[in-house]
Amino acid sequence: IQLSDAGFEFDLSKMKWEFRYDQLKEFKKSYGHTMVPIEYEENPDLGMWVKTQRRQYVLLKQRRRSSLTKERIQLLENIGFVFIAEKDDRVWNERVDELVAYKAKHGTFDVSPSNQKLQKWVHTQRWQYKQYTSGTKTPMTRERMRTLQRIGFNWTSEITMRNKTWDERFEQLVEYKKLHGDCNVVYSYKEIPGLATWVASQRSFFRKLQKSGEYTRTFTKERMKALEKLGFQFVVTSGNRSKVPKSVKA
Repeated sequence: IQLSDAGFEFDLSKMKWEFRYDQLKEFKKSYGHTMVPIEYEENPDLGMWVKTQRRQYVLLKQRRRSSLTKERIQLLENIGFVFIAEKDDRVWNERVDELVAYKAKHGTFDVSPSNQKLQKWVHTQRWQYKQYTSGTKTPMTRERMRTLQRIGFNWTSEITMRNKTWDERFEQLVEYKKLHGDCNVVYSYKEIPGLATWVASQRSFFRKLQKSGEYTRTFTKERMKALEKLGFQFVVTSGNRSKVPKSVKA
């Protein structure tokens, strides 16, 4: 529709397009990308407009009638608009489905190196999440975060969480030894809740190590050496002597 006023023509459709384009630029300033979800809660019309631009681009490539001009394409490209986002979203969702299947089979979201493609994708999601939460530009969106949260995805690997917990407990044990002169924390010790249980767990892991002769992710050679250096007694005897493992694989 065209309106004439004071000798010039006013293109309403052009005005609407430029209005949405300005909104898209503001979206990019806020989120660092132009991947506006179709169901964008803050501005549903913008999400539909973005979808329309991609559809018009497809029509143009098919040599069919399209409202997307060369000038508009250039403007969109100038702000990093992704015309093939629908394909990107499909691939992303396929990876989510793969991850759900992996979790159902293995009981964890920490993908093993035997599936390098999925493992790398999981690492990328966690890295992008850290960027997003720190305010850094990233392809991660709130909608993608919600999708991953719905399947129970943990943003920190289980190994990292276990290491952090172990390291924190070890530091508590160091402080305990400074005060009491040994690492034999009794269950009646209430000043640091859970420390006695953790100490008992290390001894239990040691007994399993003696039987199997192999270290595990929970009880590694490095952890055992750290405890030994601290003077930790893996087996408490009447003479308060500690035993070290024999015939253990390096």
